[in-house]
Amino acid sequence: MGEAYESGEAVEAWIAQTQVSLGAITRPRLLPERLRKPPFRFLFDIAVEVARQTGFGLAELFGELPEKPCAPSAREEKVDFLQRWIAATAAALPSHAEALAEVSATDVVCGVHAERTNFFLQCLAAAAWPAPPLAPDCRETAAPETAEAAAPAGPVPGDAEAAEPEARLPERHTMELPEAPEMVAAREAAEQAAVQKKAAEEEWARIQAAREARGSPAPEEARKDIDFDAALKDLGALQQEFERTANAWNFTPGNAGDSSGDSDEDAPHPLPGQPALGSDDEQERQFASTAMIFHAKERADKVNDELTKAQDLLASIEDALDARDAELQQKKDLEVQRRDAQQAAAEAQVRAEQAVEEQSKLEKAARKAKRKAAKKAEKERLQKEAEEREAEEKRAAMYPVSKTSQLQGARLVSCVGDGANEEEEYEWDGEPEEPEERNDGMDACFTDAILGGEPDCGSVTMQKEDLFEQIKAEMRDTFVSYLCASLPGALLKRYAADQLLGCLQMLLQELRRSLAAHSLEDVADEEPTSVAEELQHNSPDGWLDYLQSAPSYGLRQRFDVAELVDTFQALAQSCFDRLTDELGPMSRWVREGSLLHVSPTLAPPRVPTPPTPERTASPEAPSRPLTGCQPPKVPPPPESSSTGRSRVPVFDTTIGPAPWEIEGPAPTPAAPTTRMATGARLGSSRVMSSRPLLSR
Repeated sequence: MGEAYESGEAVEAWIAQTQVSLGAITRPRLLPERLRKPPFRFLFDIAVEVARQTGFGLAELFGELPEKPCAPSAREEKVDFLQRWIAATAAALPSHAEALAEVSATDVVCGVHAERTNFFLQCLAAAAWPAPPLAPDCRETAAPETAEAAAPAGPVPGDAEAAEPEARLPERHTMELPEAPEMVAAREAAEQAAVQKKAAEEEWARIQAAREARGSPAPEEARKDIDFDAALKDLGALQQEFERTANAWNFTPGNAGDSSGDSDEDAPHPLPGQPALGSDDEQERQFASTAMIFHAKERADKVNDELTKAQDLLASIEDALDARDAELQQKKDLEVQRRDAQQAAAEAQVRAEQAVEEQSKLEKAARKAKRKAAKKAEKERLQKEAEEREAEEKRAAMYPVSKTSQLQGARLVSCVGDGANEEEEYEWDGEPEEPEERNDGMDACFTDAILGGEPDCGSVTMQKEDLFEQIKAEMRDTFVSYLCASLPGALLKRYAADQLLGCLQMLLQELRRSLAAHSLEDVADEEPTSVAEELQHNSPDGWLDYLQSAPSYGLRQRFDVAELVDTFQALAQSCFDRLTDELGPMSRWVREGSLLHVSPTLAPPRVPTPPTPERTASPEAPSRPLTGCQPPKVPPPPESSSTGRSRVPVFDTTIGPAPWEIEGPAPTPAAPTTRMATGARLGSSRVMSSRPLLSR
């Protein structure tokens, strides 16, 4: 195939030299089209085949040669591969290192300066097979010996193909007949053809010598010097003469004498079964020698065309595959970058959410700790105030009292206390006994006929609004802290459970309204007690509304009263702390119409007391100024706008002198307008009304 291709198309000398140098390579095929502009995949296959056959460049290029090596796809990888390949070749051929330095890997990848690429391949062959091929000169691209070896491959007149019919025809037409004139003519024609063949060989030798004298011209120039047309015409004439002789000699024994009866002896007769000859070109194709040449040329042209098409198709396929690989690699890189970006964004978002969640948890824990600390401090403060108040009351109650005064004199008894120091009460679990009749001599002195009817001090069971206003009037600005920080047991001992729960519901409702009015966060997420957790679990949306609007008796039947009070206190304290932290004291964020508003009250004017005359006491009693036996008059506080009743009277521990300490007749006690209670009667009874009783 290679000889046919070389005979049909002119090949450059440096391409022929490359084909001769790398003749041991069978794959890939060293076609001229590939060598004129070698693609990278073609060069890569050459490197793989050379490394597989000789081991040259195996360590530098591959390390270990895989079964199916993969060619580099990126441009930078291709340039790096070619640079390492050229460096390995230059190291193996130090004499050609300077010339190999002019071969650029970038030019090889781009297909520029193909002659330098072929020179590199020739040097590669010299380095891989140092004994058989000779290394080409760096300045000359073709050697005279290569041209002489490639020259006989062209179409030369009188070749062995033309001499083949001469060897076959005598064998096919060998007959034991006397030599005829036609045989003589055929012999002469054969001799003449041999002479012409010899002349053509001499002419070819002359042309070869002239080419060597001119400096080894290219093979195509040598072919141009040969007059193929004249040689073909001479060969055609000889072939026609030979065919005439063969046709004339081809006769049967019956018509041997009629062979000379044709009118036109010069015209050739076609062989049996052959069509009549037409033009000169068709006649030339019918001759044995020229037909074989023309058929070989046509086959070579077809093969060359098919090879060219196949080479173009392979090149286009390789380019498409390279482009496809590059596109896939680019898509893969973009996909990897996109996934990395998405993963980084997702991780950043998760970290941000975690940071926000941690920050919110820390803030919530800080607020909770702050509220707990404030609540604890408030409880400690209230407890300290209660202790101080109790100590003051104890100190105030320690006054000298005589035995006669203890037996006969009436004293003030306070029925209002916080119950902190009261003994624990136990329910009676035995059989009820009939109450014993009390035989107290003082009861006969304080009968209903003397004291009058029982005063109407209000219903024992107060409404929740009344209790709320009462506590607000007593505690003033600290009533919220008092309701939130007091112990549930102390509040339940002092107030009725239903009234206390209703009061706490009102307090929580007003505090939540203040939160909503100032656009602050509600306490729906707070779970201070087990009651709140259970309510939020059962009805997560409206559990606070249910808690502050449900009837108190329904809540008492469902939950423990102490836990309910504790839940209301914790929720109200959370609302109050949130409002005070954000807005300041209560006077800044409470509206005048709100139930939480405490109206400032003016102190009542002091009324001067008339001076009392000093009296001389008995010699047994110590001398001291005497005052009236009536308790000091205290002006009544203003009426409350919410209850409509008078304020609770304020009592003190001031007492008057005993009757025996006053000289002269004792003043007659006035008839009481309200029922009084003695210490003996109050000691065994517990008054639920919030109004303290006056003693006589």
